[in-house]
Amino acid sequence: MGNLEPFFVGILRFNIIAFVLLGTCLGFVRFVKQPLERVRIVQIGLTALLTTFLLGGAGVIPTIDLAVLPAVTSLENTPAAVPDVVGVERHSPHSNGDESEQSPLGANPSFMADVETSATTSLPMTPIGPTEALNVQPELGLNNRLAFMPMLKSMFALAFLAVSLFYLVYLTVGFIATRRLVTTSSPLSEAVRARVDRIMGEFLPNHQSNEQRNVRVVSSSSIDVPMVVGIRRPTILLPERLASPDADLMELKQSLAHEWGHVELHDLATWQLVCLCQPFLWIQPCYWILRRELRVAQDQLADQFAINQTHDHTTYATTLLELSRSRQRFLPGALAMAGGKSNLYRRINMLMNEKLGMVRVSRKSALLSFAILFAMAGGLLTSLQLTHAASPIAGDSTNQTGEDDKVAAKDAVTKIVTTEEGTKQESAEHSGVVMDVDTGKPIAGVTVTVTRMESENWTEIAVTESVTDENGKYTFTIPPDQLSQRLLYIMFDIDHPEYAQRHCGSYGYGMIVKNLENGEQPWFSEFKMLRGEKIAGRLVDDNQNPVVGAQIRSRCTPKSGGYDRIRSSSIDAVSDDDGRFEIVATHDGVAAISIIPRDHCMKHVDVGEKRGDLGDIKLSNGFTMSGIVRDAEGKPMSGLWVNLRPEDEQGASYEMLRSAKTDDEGRFTSRPLKSGKYRVEVETKATGALEKRKYANFHNTPPAAMFVTHSVNVTEDSARKPLVIQAVPHVLITLQTYKPNGEISGGHSPSLFGEFDEQRLWIREGKRTGKGGYELMAPHGMKEAELRFTTNEHSALMVQFEDGELSPRKSYRFERLEEDIDNVRVVRHSGGILKLDIVDEDGKQLEDTRISPRYEIKVDPDKKMDEAEQRMMTGASIGWNREEGMYRLSSLVPGAPVTVRFSASGFKTQTQTFTMKESERRTVTIKLKEGEDEKPDDRAGNEGDATAVFVPKAK
Repeated sequence: MGNLEPFFVGILRFNIIAFVLLGTCLGFVRFVKQPLERVRIVQIGLTALLTTFLLGGAGVIPTIDLAVLPAVTSLENTPAAVPDVVGVERHSPHSNGDESEQSPLGANPSFMADVETSATTSLPMTPIGPTEALNVQPELGLNNRLAFMPMLKSMFALAFLAVSLFYLVYLTVGFIATRRLVTTSSPLSEAVRARVDRIMGEFLPNHQSNEQRNVRVVSSSSIDVPMVVGIRRPTILLPERLASPDADLMELKQSLAHEWGHVELHDLATWQLVCLCQPFLWIQPCYWILRRELRVAQDQLADQFAINQTHDHTTYATTLLELSRSRQRFLPGALAMAGGKSNLYRRINMLMNEKLGMVRVSRKSALLSFAILFAMAGGLLTSLQLTHAASPIAGDSTNQTGEDDKVAAKDAVTKIVTTEEGTKQESAEHSGVVMDVDTGKPIAGVTVTVTRMESENWTEIAVTESVTDENGKYTFTIPPDQLSQRLLYIMFDIDHPEYAQRHCGSYGYGMIVKNLENGEQPWFSEFKMLRGEKIAGRLVDDNQNPVVGAQIRSRCTPKSGGYDRIRSSSIDAVSDDDGRFEIVATHDGVAAISIIPRDHCMKHVDVGEKRGDLGDIKLSNGFTMSGIVRDAEGKPMSGLWVNLRPEDEQGASYEMLRSAKTDDEGRFTSRPLKSGKYRVEVETKATGALEKRKYANFHNTPPAAMFVTHSVNVTEDSARKPLVIQAVPHVLITLQTYKPNGEISGGHSPSLFGEFDEQRLWIREGKRTGKGGYELMAPHGMKEAELRFTTNEHSALMVQFEDGELSPRKSYRFERLEEDIDNVRVVRHSGGILKLDIVDEDGKQLEDTRISPRYEIKVDPDKKMDEAEQRMMTGASIGWNREEGMYRLSSLVPGAPVTVRFSASGFKTQTQTFTMKESERRTVTIKLKEGEDEKPDDRAGNEGDATAVFVPKAK
């Protein structure tokens, strides 16, 4: 192993113990609100850690061997083959990626799903299958491979020691600089000395006068911020501007009170202890967090002491803000009045929080319990000694797989399978149940169709079917070749002869894995179906001949009206050789049927609550329509689809339209139509049921010219003249998506809403120009344009226009679009998810509640705005949804304060502000008190879907 092996083992053991103790300490610090108790917890935690280290080094505690280090195996004594347990190693199902695609419109138009492929990690594993004999010479396993890496261990030990030495030198230089700062300071003048003694005499009791005389107060030209140094003989250093007779009396009093607060609590001793731990704990993330929390808590206590003497919160907060802009020296042997700017917000917020009364005496019983817990944990950890595991070759060679070796998962397991070539690969198995929505009983015999796609260009990878058992359970497996797809996307459809057919949505597999890791089960864990009844009919023409091959699209909705995803159903069918069709509709809903034949007119039939045989449905012959498509300059455009949608058929299927493709001269001819008004849409895809591609709804690439949807009145006479469709002049909105570190990132295209030619337009997607880059085309002169940015639930966006600042707003309005908007910058963060449980004072969840979440955004105070604009500029609303009675706020920008207003009938309105971290998942319980607000706020309703207004300058 080399001479550095003992150092490596010692460093590893110490860091494991430190990680556990510091992590526990940090957990208590985050739980406790009082700054004094937070300081005491840090003191106890570091003392326990150092004591543990010293006792372990002295060897006075009995040891327990823990075989976690790699086993040492000699190749010379290794047999040719040994049995191995299948599934003992973790692998990532597929590689990480940054690409993401626009949320597509699935087979059910009311279902929108975001696509995410940015982070995928392994699922819980269950070992399966019999053991197999594997040749250990080509692959010795993870432990043995690590055993042959002494150079890596030596490099790690040397690197750790080198960094520790660097910090030791840094601290030594820092303490010398601190001492030099004191020795080069200047005594106060007699007038200033008298002034300082008078001020300190106001807040120091008489019995502390000796201590007062023991504390020196001097001035220094090397600092701009007051600070205190020294443990045995504290010295308060004042900047020269405060040591002059003309200095502001209030600022001087605040500075002296703050620094005396540090002296009174012996903060320097604690701070220097923390600094001395730095050479040993620099690798521990919890150490740096605890160090920052300690510094904040010490300053909060000193701030409170100063406030108690001056009784002026606002002036003191202003002083802190001014000092934060001054030149500061950060020395390990000193405490300055103004620390880092990142902690300033917390200090001022604590000062202004009148509800939290800071104490100067901690709860001894709680701290004693904490100390006992740390002593026990430290003693147990100290007794553990890291030793090498026994060689797998020297041990039992049977290694049979048992139930104890399995790792259970609520929804999915990852299995290690051995291929014919002898290599190990992963497959993921998922399961779910299908139940009757009315009875809650499982349904056997349901066919669950799972479609797997690749979401970059929406190509089909595989389609599998599984049938539910008597418990309503179904399973499906994603094999290794599909798991390797970086942009894997899955879609579900369920069918049963006695139940209404359902399309159950689709989602990116990477997002499903992320939600599983956060303890959230996917929507396909439980499907519900509504009992159905048959609707049949026969399609005939004017001569009673059967109409063969017509597409049938049926939609069933609840009788109560409104949208209910579970009690709604979409059914597809095709008429047979006798013109007959048969579908299973919901038994108690309102049904409608759209008929799209090839050579006859389309027809929409409102079935209502009628079920059974509808008899013959007559279809007319109709007439065709021809026309030409041109760009804005009048040149013909080929390869585009003209989609004609009837306006008179309310409630018809979104696939009930005629699609015709333009030829090389830009000309097109439609299938048969009947007289009426039609919406004309020019797209790069066909959306009619007969012509559309299988996954056309997932594609939305815009044409190369700006075509505005418009209405035409079609009659048999007007159809004899060609319909001329011409593009309009346009402007471009260009954007690029980045990661927070400035690298290019995948992202979604924004959408655009607005008015043009006296109609409302929705431009759903722009042209993709590269990874995360889009060009969004809009008609020139579009009014009241609203640009909306979207992302998935695990990402959060910050948007920046040229000459503007980054903003978490998702919507931006423009009065009129007449020029291109270039270089919009979108920064894509890993967003936070906040769950809010609103309860009464007894902890019972409230049902009739309302929330209003908004980002609080700083506004330039010099900018002149009216009251309405000011109100809209100071916040950006946040979307939310409700699950199991709890509100869920997704895609929260890390570091951006989110203010949420909570209200309920009969309870007082409450407001809280949350700041999420990168990828943070947090659940918060909000207790509302009974009563009525003194000044009711009519804005306390559900504003989750409101849109903030911001008018950036267009280039």
